[in-house]
Amino acid sequence: MLTRDDRTIADAREVYESIADTGIRHVGCKDVGLPPDELGALLDDMRARGHTSYLEVVSETEEATLKSARVAAELGPDCLIGGTLIEPVQEILAGSGVRFWPYVGQIVGHPCLLRGSIDEIRPCSHSVCAPSPSIPRPSSVGTPSAAVKLPSLPPPVISVC
Repeated sequence: MLTRDDRTIADAREVYESIADTGIRHVGCKDVGLPPDELGALLDDMRARGHTSYLEVVSETEEATLKSARVAAELGPDCLIGGTLIEPVQEILAGSGVRFWPYVGQIVGHPCLLRGSIDEIRPCSHSVCAPSPSIPRPSSVGTPSAAVKLPSLPPPVISVC
């Protein structure tokens, strides 16, 4: 992450240039700290070098979170991380190609800490993820037929949290 104190650093492009050829494959930044045009240029640099880019939402209000989602839809990082507004952010990102990974659990303070027991987090995580596909079970009744190749569904793409 090209961040300090929960903000993208002002010299993120220069720092990125200094590490871009070190073998890293994934690089991230925050939704705050750089104006949108500079953030876009940073993401363009990452794309040009084939790195997977992550933009993390650290906005504290619903309005700011939605604004960050709109910026992500426009600038096109590979992944948007954070936030708890799942459906509205998914709607904003629909068709943009940006994958969304929302926060699950209880968010405490800023910079945020995610808290909660497994039993508390499970319902939240289930609300953002579709169940895993299951294979069909063979029937013991009936006549055998030719093997059927079932289509495999890709894992769910989530652009929230």
